Amino acid sequence: MKKLALKEHSLSRFAIILATLVFVYLLVFKFPFTPLLNESDHHMFLYEGMRLFDGDAMYRDFFQFTFPGSQAWYWLMFSVFGAKYWILPATIVLISGASVWVCLKVSSEIFTGKIYVIPALLYIFFGFRYLGLDGAHRMFSPVFVMLAIFAVIKQRGMFGCILAGAFCAIASFFTQQRGVLIVAAIGIFLVIDGLRTAKTKGTIARSIAVLTLSFTVVITTLCCYFLIVAGPNNFIDATIVYPAKYYRYAIYNNFDVMVLDLTKALHITSPSKAFAALPAILYLLVLPVCYLIFWTLFLLRKNRHGWEYWRNIMLIAISGSLLTFTNFAPNPSRLFQIAMPGLIIFVWLTVYFKDNARFSAAKFAMPALASATILVVVLSFVQATRLQFTEFALMDTPTGRLAYIHAPIIDQRYGWLLKRTSPGDYVFEAYQPYIYFPLRLRNPTKYGQIWDTDYTRPEHVTESIDALIANPPRYILWNNDYNKAQETRSPGDHIGPLSQYLQTHYKPANEAVEIPEGKIQIWEKTD
Repeated sequence: MKKLALKEHSLSRFAIILATLVFVYLLVFKFPFTPLLNESDHHMFLYEGMRLFDGDAMYRDFFQFTFPGSQAWYWLMFSVFGAKYWILPATIVLISGASVWVCLKVSSEIFTGKIYVIPALLYIFFGFRYLGLDGAHRMFSPVFVMLAIFAVIKQRGMFGCILAGAFCAIASFFTQQRGVLIVAAIGIFLVIDGLRTAKTKGTIARSIAVLTLSFTVVITTLCCYFLIVAGPNNFIDATIVYPAKYYRYAIYNNFDVMVLDLTKALHITSPSKAFAALPAILYLLVLPVCYLIFWTLFLLRKNRHGWEYWRNIMLIAISGSLLTFTNFAPNPSRLFQIAMPGLIIFVWLTVYFKDNARFSAAKFAMPALASATILVVVLSFVQATRLQFTEFALMDTPTGRLAYIHAPIIDQRYGWLLKRTSPGDYVFEAYQPYIYFPLRLRNPTKYGQIWDTDYTRPEHVTESIDALIANPPRYILWNNDYNKAQETRSPGDHIGPLSQYLQTHYKPANEAVEIPEGKIQIWEKTD
């Protein structure tokens, strides 16, 4: 009987992983194998992976404040397959499969029966299309966070601590703070678990020491190449000092983004907008509340059940709570990325209230959730299939043929430059580094983002001007909103000298187009 149950579990997992791979494939490729152009932060990491591939040293030759995991991944892929755009959507498909697999593994340790599949199905089919099609560091690291949690649940000795520390280190290799937070979460859990199971203080201390040592050894090993090549000072200043001081000054990197994105999500103008708003509400509002409900429930009823009842779900709750409530830029996409623990808590609470609530309506909660999950899966496949029948334009680039929805926002940047540049040409894109990799263009400066806040420091502006003088590009993609009188600039806006340099040596070359960051226009050198 047990073998039959295990076989059913294996078949269920295989079916869900296969469905996930097909679903996400339909979202990122035009059948059979044409990548869809998808502008997002991951273009930044493609560009930086390309700079590594071309021989630049990260943190020395170009600036970035994240740890180097994503860039190293693309560097490795380009080294094997060449600088091809299809690597990005293939990576997104791979991340989706790994995410659903590890979510199923952890969830199966919490639930009995088929309900263990619900958190993974919700993660992929109720949010991934809108919030998860991202090949940047924020989607890599949750896979290793969940592997660390699984290691502690499955291996209750020192070996589990070694594995967890290593997985936390890999998570930090992509997103530096997440691995550290999970080390802290597991450390807290080990103390609670040790006290509840009457372990000695020495045993608890050794477990935490092994966890921390494993983390330290692995993260040092992973980062040592970049430390050596760039120099310890450059590495520490970029990845620790800069984000601590200036990360919050970008509009998307503080609590203001929560209001902006929630307002955007609730601006419903069509049925598809309404469907997209529901995941945003779940990840931005519902799951954080679920953590609060869980902790209230635990404090009120912890003595009604033994520690084994609480043990595994406690680790998940501590980990998810730390990830969620230390997020200083909580928008739907960033909370979605770390939502696997929260979805497990959500389903656990549904089961708990079904089993323990006194009112009869609670018994319908689980069937309702299961039915809603099935409906979401079906609707998601309908949407993905409809996407394949959308009329796409095609663009042949140095990184391969791309499909995209015909729009001025693409044509007047990618299409315009494609006709007038060759791979390897210098072009300066002064807001977000989106066009460099698809068109195989080079940035003459160290900086891929220029913003009119303290996020861009005065020395960034000075160094960029010096680099533009040394290697003057024919074209600059500029945000015209940056052109303003000095007296109207905010105290944190340091880009006046760069704007003055542009207007002195360049002239508009095509029509401006609106993107979320402002009015973008290509300027051409005048002399």
